[in-house]
Amino acid sequence: MKSLEQHKNRFTISEVKPNIFFVNFTNNYDMCMTFLRYQEYYECPSELFNGKQFTIIDFMEWYANEFGNGSFTYPRDWDGFNTPSYAIEEILFPASYGKSQTIPDWNKYDQTMLDIYNYCRDGNPVDNKFCLIASVGNTALKHEIAHGFFYLNQNYKDEMMSLINALPTKFYNRFKKILLQKGYTDKVFDDEI
Repeated sequence: MKSLEQHKNRFTISEVKPNIFFVNFTNNYDMCMTFLRYQEYYECPSELFNGKQFTIIDFMEWYANEFGNGSFTYPRDWDGFNTPSYAIEEILFPASYGKSQTIPDWNKYDQTMLDIYNYCRDGNPVDNKFCLIASVGNTALKHEIAHGFFYLNQNYKDEMMSLINALPTKFYNRFKKILLQKGYTDKVFDDEI
């Protein structure tokens, strides 16, 4: 098992459900900066960042103008994260996915994510999907575990989709409007609902 000793004052990791790893941070800033690049690659509403490598400063400038009224409020705005393993892998190991671009501004938070990834992947086959979830304490734990199930458990996802499909259209559209205003992309509407 890989060691996370150098991070012991910043977070702990536990496997809360099979292949769902909870990264419990001691503060919101470290959590948000560690997950920012990977979460926004996965579900950013802007085509500038969704599915692309990007610099943190470019994202910070865009986010400040789009959501923070000129201030970078990301670490205040988000209480938890859920990131599927493939999104992390596509950023950290782009050549394995036929991509040539690598992280243009590697920083300590990318090193932290690599350490977390290696810890969770250790002993698991590469084709075995997993999900990283994160919060400070248990504030968003149940919510983030549900995201992990939605990604990893097809029966759970099918059951949730049945419930979502049974919603009246006006409620579904209201949920979507709220999620758009909060900065979510349509890619994750059903998962969030």
